[in-house]
Amino acid sequence: MSTPTEPVDAAFPFNHPKADVIIRSSDQVDLRMFRLLLSLASPVFETTFALPQPQPPSPIHSASDSNSDFKDGLLVVHLSEDSKTLRVFLGHCLPVTIANKPELKTLEDVAAMLELSTKYEAQELEKKARKALAGPQFMEAPLRVFAVACRFGLKPEAMAAVQYALCEPLTDIPDVKEMEFISARDFGRLQNYHTRYGAAAQALLESTGWLDRARRLVVRDYHEVHTGSVCKGYKDDAGIPRWWNAYVEDAIPRVQVTPCKVILSEKLKRTVNEIYAPCRSCEYMALEAIQQLSCGLQTAVGVFAKTLQIKLDLGF
Repeated sequence: MSTPTEPVDAAFPFNHPKADVIIRSSDQVDLRMFRLLLSLASPVFETTFALPQPQPPSPIHSASDSNSDFKDGLLVVHLSEDSKTLRVFLGHCLPVTIANKPELKTLEDVAAMLELSTKYEAQELEKKARKALAGPQFMEAPLRVFAVACRFGLKPEAMAAVQYALCEPLTDIPDVKEMEFISARDFGRLQNYHTRYGAAAQALLESTGWLDRARRLVVRDYHEVHTGSVCKGYKDDAGIPRWWNAYVEDAIPRVQVTPCKVILSEKLKRTVNEIYAPCRSCEYMALEAIQQLSCGLQTAVGVFAKTLQIKLDLGF
């Protein structure tokens, strides 16, 4: 039979000598806090501390006579979360005059903060977690953000993640643990939206004349600004940029898979390099034109999708 682990004291900033309550984590770490700060951050703590509080045992009574835990004369409040999670949550309850706010460095940190802020009704801490969730550093993994947002019913953050997910293929789903917390229905809705959006993007390229207008635009805006014996010319005899056909062949298949990110693929980069070698000026102009064209295509796809009334109902 294992011996119960003896509680240990947390380090700074949870060892303040003026603290008036001890929060004990599930892994037996004691974090000294202030009732007032906890009450200001959380109505749940405010209600708890407003109730008649047990008193520490008197010198003539042993600690075993009390139904409550005390340590160094302070009430010990037992919570079910581990010390790592509580350090982040409680750290955001402390003013910056005591310690800097802990960073939400990972999606696990954000999810833990959302879970605790919901449990303890800490609205300001929830706002901080939601702001972090929608940050660009986490949107690099939009499917994970979408799963976290769905788990906590955060519609604005879920919709933002959906837009980033349109830049990623959903044909090869990453095995991420956040997916455990959402329903197959939520994910099915995302897949259906992604498919319809991709179909709209492909329809834009194939049947609306957008490519013809874009070709005229790049012909008009990009002119040869140099001459040289090694240069074959930026455009062909018909006045069309030499990279145009390669771009069309590359973009149309990929726009259905990643409708909001028709990026300059490595394959297209190599093609441009081969077309314009050894003229670096022409190559630079081509890559710049393709980048601008891709940004214009992303905007056009969004507008076109709205005209088709492609919507996503998240169900919350």
